[in-house]
Amino acid sequence: MEETLKTEFKDIANALYMEEEKLFALQEIKRKLAQEIEERWHINTTSINEVILYNSYLHELSGEIELQEKRVAHVQQLYEKKREALIQASMDRKIVEKLKEKDLLSMQNKEKREEKKMLDEIGRNLYLINDNEE
Repeated sequence: MEETLKTEFKDIANALYMEEEKLFALQEIKRKLAQEIEERWHINTTSINEVILYNSYLHELSGEIELQEKRVAHVQQLYEKKREALIQASMDRKIVEKLKEKDLLSMQNKEKREEKKMLDEIGRNLYLINDNEE
């Protein structure tokens, strides 16, 4: 289960990276476009119609950025949930390993006690046999 979660976590981490890259690219396009509009406006090489067109495109980019931010937030939530599930699975695995180790140690101790009892019994029987022969 933990391995499956690791794979899923890796996939979600990759998806988050891709969504963040898309968001960054959109923000960069918007920043450069706004800078270009401002530069062209200050040197009076832009008509009112071009400014309106640029503003329309900026508005559209802003909408795309908002949608992308929502996608990123959604994938971040999935990422966090998967991360928490992976942490829990890892903790569960460690608990199971410790319980197995404890059970193994308990079984080994029980076997040692039984072996000691058997050796004590053999020793006592040998003593009795030797004592009867004398």
